[in-house]
Amino acid sequence: MSLKRLINTIANLEEVKAQPPVLIDIGASKEIHPYWKAIAHFSICLAFDADDRDFELTEDENSAYKKLIKVNKIVVAALEDGQTRAPFYLTQSPYCSSLLEPDEQPMSALHFSDLFKLVEKTEFEVVAFSDVLEKVGLTYVDWFKTDSQGTDVRLFQSLPDAIQDNMLCIEFEPGFIHAYKGEDLIPECLTMMETKPQYFLNEFVVKGPLRIPSKDFKSIFKGDFGQRLATHVGKQIPGWAEMSYLNSLETKKPTLRDSALAWLFATIRKQHDIAFVYADRALMHGYDAALFSELKSHSSKKLKSSVWSLSSFLFVVHNKIQRILD
Repeated sequence: MSLKRLINTIANLEEVKAQPPVLIDIGASKEIHPYWKAIAHFSICLAFDADDRDFELTEDENSAYKKLIKVNKIVVAALEDGQTRAPFYLTQSPYCSSLLEPDEQPMSALHFSDLFKLVEKTEFEVVAFSDVLEKVGLTYVDWFKTDSQGTDVRLFQSLPDAIQDNMLCIEFEPGFIHAYKGEDLIPECLTMMETKPQYFLNEFVVKGPLRIPSKDFKSIFKGDFGQRLATHVGKQIPGWAEMSYLNSLETKKPTLRDSALAWLFATIRKQHDIAFVYADRALMHGYDAALFSELKSHSSKKLKSSVWSLSSFLFVVHNKIQRILD
């Protein structure tokens, strides 16, 4: 059975229709998360994408999602009594703007420090994360994705324990470098997740800049093309990481729904080994033998085919060449 048919089978499970997947995106871009495209049609998405309008919750009936709720305000972990606005630091690159003040000193050594230069300090409307969930009536979250420019850990910790502890997938993007004053860094994120044994780190992609001052970088590489190429070819230092955690479903007996969605989430992330284990354990729990046998078979086939794929061959060749060059 094709993945598309398997997705539709899972989407039509009574347990899933009664409790659709809830996806949360903090720092939402204009585009749908690539992993969510395949499951949007039966999922509820809550997306935070700030602008300068009055606070409102809008439901987009023309989106790819079963339900898309947009929050057009800055989200914070908590509000002080009567607080409705908070300072916001607009930087040269809008993608680097934050509730936290940019920290110029550690950034000055990096090639892209200009992106973090403060353009204006203003105030934006803010809303507490847990207040929004209560307002829209969401009592659970399946996939939590945040890129909040320095506040990922505190936002996650602001959620009720019952929500924190029962997600299926969590994505953070914290930094190694102090780009902002008082930001949540990778060590804090790792320490927090160590207290939650139901989750395991399934992806950790390190990204970063070149450690050369911006003026020197631009004096060496004059044009935009050369600068873009240099950032890809040059040896970058660790700056931040795209971190992902999955729920092992081992600390307590999972539901059929969670077992099916966990398999689906791992599968669309192309982590077929993890998906295989989810399906196998669901069978051990006595859940829908026909369905989970099919899911297990799909994972097994994908694991076998990936070993003999072109990408696998190129990976081996690349590693061989890299060893020679090193």
